[in-house]
Amino acid sequence: MVINADGERLLSRPVLNDETALLQLIGDVLVISTDVLWAVDINHGAAAVLSGLLLGRGQLMAYLTGLAVHRASVTYRCGGKTD
Repeated sequence: MVINADGERLLSRPVLNDETALLQLIGDVLVISTDVLWAVDINHGAAAVLSGLLLGRGQLMAYLTGLAVHRASVTYRCGGKTD
């Protein structure tokens, strides 16, 4: 999900965890804005491809703890976000 500083949802879609799909996502997000902070809620295994692609492109990344994700999900209840 891509949200702006005002909390407006700009992009939301499922993405497969493979290089082609992730590169498409990165490109789509950077069309919206080049001032991006990428946040992931997994710090091992499944996040390795995304992390590598982002770091290789000089993108800023942050890790969100499970608690932070849970608290943020409360804001998006109507959007079906449950984790």
